[in-house]
Amino acid sequence: MTESLARSERRELCELMLTLGPDAPTLCTGWTAHHLAAHLRMRESDPIGAVGIVIPFGKTADKHMHELMTKMSFGELVGLVAAGPGRLNPLRMPLIDSKLNTTEFFVHHEDLRRGGPYPVGPRVLSPAADQEIWETAIA
Repeated sequence: MTESLARSERRELCELMLTLGPDAPTLCTGWTAHHLAAHLRMRESDPIGAVGIVIPFGKTADKHMHELMTKMSFGELVGLVAAGPGRLNPLRMPLIDSKLNTTEFFVHHEDLRRGGPYPVGPRVLSPAADQEIWETAIA
């Protein structure tokens, strides 16, 4: 069975985070790779923090994200992101993973690739991957 685009983007993003390290800049203003790892972990493991990403109430999401960054090392966070959501988490289901994670991981992969002092240009994707990203982005 071939790896889904959501899974390959997750894997490649995690590999890049480990290669560049926690202080690598991203295109997300004020965020480093460490912030990005905490954000991705939070959205899959912390229902209150994840809701705070979508519906900002106070600084709940920021608070939860910074707590993760304090409690866990960068390597631990990236390892958890790479492993994906827990067995019983609906985000682990292939259809939900595809719909909710393809664009998320693609965009953040690009945020990290292009955020450094020597940013790289956009990747050339297969037509099928390009179409899947557009379809999940506007779904």
